[in-house]
Amino acid sequence: MRLNMGSKPVWDCIGGFVDPGENHRETMERETSEEAGLEARQAFEVDGAPLNANRAFFVADSAAGEGVHIFAMELDLRSSDIVMNKDSSFEFQGTLPGLKKEATIRFFEWREAVWLTPCALTAAAISRLLAHVL
Repeated sequence: MRLNMGSKPVWDCIGGFVDPGENHRETMERETSEEAGLEARQAFEVDGAPLNANRAFFVADSAAGEGVHIFAMELDLRSSDIVMNKDSSFEFQGTLPGLKKEATIRFFEWREAVWLTPCALTAAAISRLLAHVL
């Protein structure tokens, strides 16, 4: 949840900036570990041109691979690990290989996720993932 998008926390994707000497995959693995406590070696890059996070302030040449890259992971979950909450949302209550710290993992139906986030990058990531799986 990010506190920099208004007066109350919002659900958002994991993300961050590339550190000097890192490539996009290394950045994704580091940020996923820092923000979610997950090892993300099995993540894959979703097809599509890199995104420009804010064209008013950033210059990104997508033809050169610059910009926001979107990665996804498939989690191996058992149905017994997912519990429906009173509000009809789903919450993961099992264990995941590679989970390095105690974390709350909540699942959203994709339509709800699109409506819940004020972040254009999260909405774009959801649409790219849908294009990949459908």
